[in-house]
Amino acid sequence: MAYVAANRPVAIATVNNAVTVPLRTYVFTHSIVMKGIIFSLTLVAGILLLAGCSSEPDSNGLAEEINNQRIENASENTPEAKAATSKNDQKDVAEYMVDLADISLAKHVMSLLAIKRSVHPAVQVYAHETVQQEDEERQRLNAQGQQYKITLPSTLSNTSQLMVAKLEEQKTGADFDSYYLSYIAELNDSAISKAQNLIKNTDKPALAGFFENLIATDELHMKKATDLKKSIN
Repeated sequence: MAYVAANRPVAIATVNNAVTVPLRTYVFTHSIVMKGIIFSLTLVAGILLLAGCSSEPDSNGLAEEINNQRIENASENTPEAKAATSKNDQKDVAEYMVDLADISLAKHVMSLLAIKRSVHPAVQVYAHETVQQEDEERQRLNAQGQQYKITLPSTLSNTSQLMVAKLEEQKTGADFDSYYLSYIAELNDSAISKAQNLIKNTDKPALAGFFENLIATDELHMKKATDLKKSIN
């Protein structure tokens, strides 16, 4: 690189001729261009980083892919337990079970966090009860999954991870307790809806009965969370 005295002009090459501009103008223009390039590169890097994060595999999606592939490849005469008669209904049942397993795990993780962060004794008790309940529920769900050859996720989905992260952001105290109970009520409501839809898609009485019991349990759990939130506010 050639260094030029401050007051001397600098020739900038073009295709057909040379244009002479003062050095100070060149330096100023060159600085703006370089800053623009750096900003653009930074922006692109940020976009690529966000794209990389959004393309991270989702545990629910992976489980559903495995289930759909197994159902599609299974013969109609395969001597194994099926969650429904038609393949479409089997896929729907599997999808709902995947979602319910994720919801149960999310309630478990949030309740472990509440045991550490809640300052209200009643919320602490509720969180302990929830951890135990969801441990037992996931064991029963896994048993149903094994019986009907349905793969269930063992880690949180991307959506559930965001909910847990949002809960972690709350200040310890009333804010945290309120968010925790709201999320638990919301998750139970979602679980009830998915279990109801699952029952509509299965023609197996034993499987339908299992999720009817789950609905009854989650309805009580949701009501308790809602009532507890009202009592501490």
